[in-house]
Amino acid sequence: MPDLINVDALADAIFSKLQPMIHAEFRAANNQLPVKDETDEIFDVAGAAHFLGLAKSSVYCNSGLPVMKRGKKNYYSKKDLIQWLRSGKRKTVAEVDSEVDETIKKSVRK
Repeated sequence: MPDLINVDALADAIFSKLQPMIHAEFRAANNQLPVKDETDEIFDVAGAAHFLGLAKSSVYCNSGLPVMKRGKKNYYSKKDLIQWLRSGKRKTVAEVDSEVDETIKKSVRK
């Protein structure tokens, strides 16, 4: 007589295999995947140049970059570099047009 399969044991085995995948899909669907903390990354000049897509000499010469000096070496925080990049954002044509329209409306009302 062939061995009988215990349905409960089979269901438990299947669930234990699928549970990690189900949890991973649920976290991904809810954008709750673990995110690496960017605040702790510190670059030297070569790392900052690679991150910014610049030559090392451009990183040395750019006085606007947020830099930390330790002795004769320069270090750059990834968080500060991202903030520096975002601060240089230019307005789109639509944003400029919107501001012009608002200014005109305000001046006409007076």
